[in-house]
Amino acid sequence: MLVLLRNPYNENFQWTGDWSEESTLWTDQAQEIMQSSCDEFENTFCMSIQDYVKFFPITFICKYHDDYVFSCLSAPIATDGRYLFNIQVHAEGQYTFAVSQKSARQFPMTSTYQYSDISMILIMEDHDMDTVEFI
Repeated sequence: MLVLLRNPYNENFQWTGDWSEESTLWTDQAQEIMQSSCDEFENTFCMSIQDYVKFFPITFICKYHDDYVFSCLSAPIATDGRYLFNIQVHAEGQYTFAVSQKSARQFPMTSTYQYSDISMILIMEDHDMDTVEFI
């Protein structure tokens, strides 16, 4: 399995491992399939899923829209490890809620930082209808 990646560094970094532009693993058929799929993507390269996991052990996938309005709330964790946020939504629309924590990449390589178990439960309460719904 191959992963197609965008290279934001363009000339400053070039992947030279398996499935790079100069790799001998490319067959004519594989190149044709990949080119027909990727013609519109500039500054991209391929690597095997095994190399991807090896070189990128942490992946962040962002959801982006030009018209997003972003706001952020940070809070200390309560002594019992739980925290409750009450968010009031005043208009119908699409909303994205996310929970995140610091990345292991933000700590020295020698750090013993480990991710916390983290989860989010969304409950929608409609005062007009006197209902509560788990989302």
